[in-house]
Amino acid sequence: MSAPVLTAEREDDGSIELNWSFVNFNTMVHRYNFETSTWSQIALVTYPPSTTQYLDKSSIGVRTAYYISYIDSSDATIVSNTVTVTPQVLFNCDCMQVLPWRTLSELRTDMMYRLGYAAVADNPPPGMNGLLYRFLRDAQIQLSKMPKFQIQMERFFSWTMEPGGRYYDILGYDDVAGVASVDQAGCNAAGAGSGSLDPNKVTFVGFEDLNGAWYRLAKGIDPLMYTRAQISNGWPTNYEIRGCIEIFPAPQAAYTLWVKGQFGLAPFLDDSSDPSTTIDDEIVFLLALGMAKMHYGQRDAQAVMTQAQSYIRNLVAGSHQTGRYVPRARPAGVLTPPHFIPLDTE
Repeated sequence: MSAPVLTAEREDDGSIELNWSFVNFNTMVHRYNFETSTWSQIALVTYPPSTTQYLDKSSIGVRTAYYISYIDSSDATIVSNTVTVTPQVLFNCDCMQVLPWRTLSELRTDMMYRLGYAAVADNPPPGMNGLLYRFLRDAQIQLSKMPKFQIQMERFFSWTMEPGGRYYDILGYDDVAGVASVDQAGCNAAGAGSGSLDPNKVTFVGFEDLNGAWYRLAKGIDPLMYTRAQISNGWPTNYEIRGCIEIFPAPQAAYTLWVKGQFGLAPFLDDSSDPSTTIDDEIVFLLALGMAKMHYGQRDAQAVMTQAQSYIRNLVAGSHQTGRYVPRARPAGVLTPPHFIPLDTE
């Protein structure tokens, strides 16, 4: 009997599902911990034979590898291929969208009413849906470049660093040639592609040590530092983002890497998924409507654009929150931030 083929798939909740081809024998699941460099047996799949093993998110931890084995009728040990699972990139998905913005179809219908096509809103003329979609898409892209709306799209993400590892995939996916690897965001709103972290809009990079203290990493790695890159692992001090994010020096323990930056716009495609806007739907609607009215040469186009500009000013004025200046309401001096001295964790 040929060796079974093992695959790994990450579920939406962060757990891992191991799958393999059918075998008519008791199957043992083996796990390798890259941090401790040890193999262990984590499960024995008994009769009736199974082809699936679920691994809870909390049991995955650091980078691990898996394979299955069984003893056939001739007492020979049959071993599958090895699958490597890296720590999941964690996004705070619950905060991706705070308010229930209008969907693409709702915005297009509202635009047809305001453009004078109310009689055919349920059955728009050929090409109308595509045209209005492009006005809405362009309006949201333009607004997303404004600092006020960029702040709304700022999020944290993190993963556990591997001791001795200097390079990490900032988009959350790793595929080593010849070895199946799972390292996906696990967040539908911020998955790969649209909605992913923009490497050009990163505002903070740091790490959290094993004692829970946070440290900031300085941007830029002088190539002269590579002289001592292979000497020993240590306390990370610098980072640089190119295709991946590079940490220098390589961490000496499984610290947590934290990156704060903008996720960009969530998918807003002209398809059946009917997505919502990423930012305030009313300002997207007003700006798109103003552009559409200019396209059709309607006389109130400038009035709608003025309304959109006024709406933007009101949003900016209301975004100061507790940062709004009130005379004699702020502390007289600047509080001294705490300074942590790194402790040896070994």
